[in-house]
Amino acid sequence: MDYKGNLYTWNVTDHYGWEVSLQDLRDIRLSKLLNEKSEQDDRFLYNIGLHDKDNSREMATATFYPKDKIFMINSFDPYETNKSGILVRFKAENIQQCENILQFILEPNNLEVFNKYKIR
Repeated sequence: MDYKGNLYTWNVTDHYGWEVSLQDLRDIRLSKLLNEKSEQDDRFLYNIGLHDKDNSREMATATFYPKDKIFMINSFDPYETNKSGILVRFKAENIQQCENILQFILEPNNLEVFNKYKIR
């Protein structure tokens, strides 16, 4: 399932990385309305792939964890010359704040969001 923010389309997955369908989301929301316990709702993740402007290979993943209110950017080396990469965490309340943080990070680091995530 995709979620459209103001600037980007985010890929919505469960905490294992599997895509979430509208049916899954509906079932969880109904359980919440009926006061049934549902832990899955808070474990949805919102993901975007980033890459270096000079190279089309994926260089980082930006993930928003709504339950923890954390926006994390995890970089990695596609050539596996440096397996450690970096991990940066930001406090964020919602997708809009995540998109604002991305705007500050992308240009100075020569990164951009993959075209499939951009809203035209």
